[in-house]
Amino acid sequence: MKKFIISAITLICISGSMNAQDKLEQAGFYDSEIKTIETKSAGKSLIFFPMKHVGTEKFYNDIKSKIEILKKEGYYFLYEKVTVDAKDEITRRKLKKITGDIGISPEKGYVQLLKEHGVKMKEELLEQPSYSDFGLDESNSKNVDVTALDIVKYYEKNYGEIKLNKCEMENAITAKDSCRGKNLKKKYRKDAIVTFRDKVIVDGIIREKSDKIALIYGKGHLQGVLNKINK
Repeated sequence: MKKFIISAITLICISGSMNAQDKLEQAGFYDSEIKTIETKSAGKSLIFFPMKHVGTEKFYNDIKSKIEILKKEGYYFLYEKVTVDAKDEITRRKLKKITGDIGISPEKGYVQLLKEHGVKMKEELLEQPSYSDFGLDESNSKNVDVTALDIVKYYEKNYGEIKLNKCEMENAITAKDSCRGKNLKKKYRKDAIVTFRDKVIVDGIIREKSDKIALIYGKGHLQGVLNKINK
């Protein structure tokens, strides 16, 4: 679950198509290159790739080129990937509620979601390629993130059980939600989706033996991670 893209889609899906196009522009979905951020902390050189999970072909080609350069310079890559057990329907439904009742799942991507909400794109947008498509493998990278179950457990431990009504249990997981269940507080949802994962990322940076690390995470994690690592 990636906070930046989810926030943008939330705004887009409740807007008219013209306003939605403006939101796509503001979110930088049509950018042709990525602007990396470099810093040093805890004795490590860090380069942050503020990833967008929907973008243009040029944008992703630029990322691949920058990754190739950093690989030659000996950088090790940490990346985000919330793993979801497709068979665990209860967890998936609770996670959907935490993310704001957005029908994102292993069966449905962000581009498809935008199209289903009637968003017309001025140029073709693509789903984020796999990390292997960027030239990353077990020798030069690893996933430092949580599972969907981790997010749900964290939320329920800190803020109480997530209760699903009959509609939320029976409505298709991939469907646009029309159920009128009790909304979860935004600050609690953000804590579970973003802040909780920021701590996991920072712990991963500190534990990593390499002193040259490139981080590939959604833009919404940038400030939280930098603040925490600098402390």
